[in-house]
Amino acid sequence: MLKQIRQFVTENLPLLSKQLSTLENNVAAETASIRADTMPGMRVLSFSAAAPLRSFTVGQLALCDTTTGNLVLTLDRPGVPGFATFAKQVAANTLTIAPAGTSSGVSVKINQAASIAIANVGLYWLYFDGVNWLVNS
Repeated sequence: MLKQIRQFVTENLPLLSKQLSTLENNVAAETASIRADTMPGMRVLSFSAAAPLRSFTVGQLALCDTTTGNLVLTLDRPGVPGFATFAKQVAANTLTIAPAGTSSGVSVKINQAASIAIANVGLYWLYFDGVNWLVNS
């Protein structure tokens, strides 16, 4: 619980110090709670052209190293809407993202396409709306 300034005992320095420490801890806990409710922590996965595991989904961060060659990742179709993200770490080669699965008998798409190719280094956010994937570009 956060206190108002007038609730601190300013005449007793040891007590004030303890009260301020408690306030700092409460602010840190409240800030962490707000962050957790806003954007859940992502499970980090690493991929390279040589890695056998090549799929990810909602709640995951894919770190993509294309140093040794082009990389193709599959977006698994999650059961619920949510966010995922990926980072292309090097400029060399291309990263291709392709969604898997169907929705009402129609193939799941990403930005209204069967796949997207990423050449630029960067961090990209994905959102699954329950039917298709959207990615910032």
